[in-house]
Amino acid sequence: MKEQTLCPEKAPPSPLSSDTLPGLAILAVLCAVLAAALPLAAQEKPGADTPAAQSRDETRLALEERVYVASKIYSLIPVFFAHWKGVPDLDLEAAYKQYSAQVLATDGRREFDLATLEFVAKLHNGHTQFWDPWFTDQARPRLFGARYLDGRWVATWSDHPGIKTGDVIAAIDRQPIEQFYEEHGKYFPGSSESQVRSRLFDWGFFFPRKFTVTLQDGREVQIERKRDPSANLPEKTTEGRWLDEPALAYIKIPSFDEPKFENAAIEFLRKFQKAKALIVDVRGNGGGGTPSDLTRSLMDRSHRYWMETSPANISLIRVEMGNDPGYHLDYRFQYPAEPARDTIYTGKLFILTDSNCASACEDFVMPFKDNKRAIIVGETTWGSSGLPFVQHFKNGMGFEIGTKREYFPDGSEFEGVGIKPDVEITPRAEDLHSGKDAVLEKAAELAKTTTAVR
Repeated sequence: MKEQTLCPEKAPPSPLSSDTLPGLAILAVLCAVLAAALPLAAQEKPGADTPAAQSRDETRLALEERVYVASKIYSLIPVFFAHWKGVPDLDLEAAYKQYSAQVLATDGRREFDLATLEFVAKLHNGHTQFWDPWFTDQARPRLFGARYLDGRWVATWSDHPGIKTGDVIAAIDRQPIEQFYEEHGKYFPGSSESQVRSRLFDWGFFFPRKFTVTLQDGREVQIERKRDPSANLPEKTTEGRWLDEPALAYIKIPSFDEPKFENAAIEFLRKFQKAKALIVDVRGNGGGGTPSDLTRSLMDRSHRYWMETSPANISLIRVEMGNDPGYHLDYRFQYPAEPARDTIYTGKLFILTDSNCASACEDFVMPFKDNKRAIIVGETTWGSSGLPFVQHFKNGMGFEIGTKREYFPDGSEFEGVGIKPDVEITPRAEDLHSGKDAVLEKAAELAKTTTAVR
């Protein structure tokens, strides 16, 4: 979508039609504020061409830039947002009024980002979020990660010698970790409390460059994040191996971001085609593109897909409803059942999931859960999809907004709920500390039992 200049003398025709009127009306008000404030803003930047001023300006946003980004984000919500059911009590107008006051009050880029994150988080949707690489880049390097497991924040990986996988985190800079989360949770988007909690360590840019981690055993670990431009993240690849040849095989798929992950998994299927049982591990897979070819390669029976709704905006009806930004007609679509075809593997199937199996990863898991083709082992999945509309801004910022709401084929809620496993196994801190993979072990045990019965 082509960006428009702020406060044009004559507004060009917009592809968003009258649905953008709420944002444009507020934009007109902000333009009046802008006209009065620009002379003052010019006085605030003496010596703008000096190196010191240029460095300082990297952390500042001009008033017209703040107004444009904020009003653009607001104007897109009534048009594309499909998840009003998740925020029945949200007063969008009041939230935007508070947000616009915040972004007008300061020219700091960090302050703008925080205000925008808080505003967008009020939509409570895992596929509706704002980002700014300038801000999020401050999260790197991430020296360790943690998840909220069984009421505790547990380190799930670490590149720091003072923190081991399985260590329980008690405090950050001597502030109890739960208080630290409560202080920052208002900035994180999510369709459920578990989604919001998962953002704390995944995003990481709320942690200072230097901070102290207090562990449950009383140890204090000093963390200092130093950028290393030459450091490369390990490349993610799809892995496959025999656990018990020729009876049990294992494939781990870390992502569906690129076709190569799905294609490699299908090649492993050909290699393990005669295995009595197969374990497909999609824990930690944050999605990408729906892996339809992989699904068909594993399906030996017909399968159903999601029921979906998306807003159908009709200007006349919106006017009659008082131009309520949360009102829209739902376009509902039920995908027809797909018959089995292109099947490569027909043996016993197990799928491993966790709370980080999200979006397209859930697209993969759901049909196997619905028609009982596979036994799902592990944790409930993330619980969000949405085929987001994405708005990019010239300053590097971006905003994506969930355009559809998915339901299970029987019409039951999926958003904020997720796909529950058939056999629930939640990792424990003690297991992570010892290197035990309780989920994989349970699946392997079930595979041996069920294949012996067959």
